[in-house]
Amino acid sequence: MEINTTPSQSSVLPTSQVYAAYLPRFVAGLIDLIITSFIMQAIRFFFVVANITQGKNSYWDISHAEAANSGLNFLVQLIIGAVPLLLMAYLISTKGYTPGKALFKLRVLKENGSKLSFLAAVGRELGKVISIIPLGLGFWWIFFDKKRQAWHDKFVNSVVVKA
Repeated sequence: MEINTTPSQSSVLPTSQVYAAYLPRFVAGLIDLIITSFIMQAIRFFFVVANITQGKNSYWDISHAEAANSGLNFLVQLIIGAVPLLLMAYLISTKGYTPGKALFKLRVLKENGSKLSFLAAVGRELGKVISIIPLGLGFWWIFFDKKRQAWHDKFVNSVVVKA
């Protein structure tokens, strides 16, 4: 009987990888938050300009009842929130980092060292909402986890490492 001694593809990161510390992750997250805030404001500005050219003062220049019935406000808010989320997920799935993480030479990878898929990166970004709801406990979790994983990392089996 022969025993397979080759490591499986689901093995953990190579021993040369170092899990990222909290402070660089925190500052990188703030940088990404600032960038996504600018993106969100630019999209909001686009909708305001589009409505001004149509003779309205802003896209809120309709009654709340009209907005609720037309779904316009919901659609605008959905676009404003989805575009930055999808952009960050795209960057993580293709490059392995966001602008903030690039400044600190951090990479987001699967536990086995490969890149996250786009859907996993979207799941990770959406998981940040769950991480922050209970007073940010999901983010603080990296202090107690040996792989320094926040809850949103655990949801998709990702880790943040120093490049």
